[in-house]
Amino acid sequence: MTGILSSADLALARRIELANAGINARSARSMEGAAAEGFGGGWAIYAGQDSPMTHALGVGMSGPVDVAELERMEAFFRERGTAAVIDLSVLADESVAAFVRERPYRMLEFNNVMVRRLEPGQSGRDDSGACIDAQPDPEEWARVVAHGFSGDPAPPPAFTSMLVTAGASVDKFVVRVEGSAAAGAAMAVHEGVVWLFGDATIPAMRRRGLQNALIDVRVHAAAAAGCDLAAASVLPGSGSHRNYERAGFQLLYTLVNVRREWGE
Repeated sequence: MTGILSSADLALARRIELANAGINARSARSMEGAAAEGFGGGWAIYAGQDSPMTHALGVGMSGPVDVAELERMEAFFRERGTAAVIDLSVLADESVAAFVRERPYRMLEFNNVMVRRLEPGQSGRDDSGACIDAQPDPEEWARVVAHGFSGDPAPPPAFTSMLVTAGASVDKFVVRVEGSAAAGAAMAVHEGVVWLFGDATIPAMRRRGLQNALIDVRVHAAAAAGCDLAAASVLPGSGSHRNYERAGFQLLYTLVNVRREWGE
């Protein structure tokens, strides 16, 4: 890692956040029945009523957004029968935060965006000796990620199916222990920024450094592909937060996930 990243660097935060929005919009365009539309300098994504991809990202990162534009964004969700969900950066323009405060949005959670600069040949700190498959079967990848997230060795088929569909346009990785899939993750690139996401380890295989191995292999692959920045979104204080810090990532900004149900 080269240098310390500044949490006051609005241009850097804008690049990171708009890369994430662009990746999600690209994925949505490849999915049947999904939709992506630009609003307020970011994107609103619809991928199904229960999909975690259904939300708005990057809104307000390029400057003030007027009320009419934000109301059109809300209509994008309402017309599709789903709540308006916004991943709102604390560095977004105040006009977006003011809009949210004046309406019945509920705060759902915080996510910390961790960022690391990359250089050619750079890697992380993996010392697990894990066996990583960089071209896994999509169904197997979806099953291990679903198992890791849900804790259920037989997760609902709809969840697994959603992951297969959502993961069609991303690079997928699986860690194998004694030949069996034990952890999975994914990454996607947009204009020199790689976002790392989908990190999940099945309960019986946690605390073995498998997420560290997945971070390392993706950092190496992204640096080799010419990316100069890597980013990931983690729950504050979580094991993932600590693992990304160990791999040289720094907290750049926080996202506040807010939701508005219609009729409230």
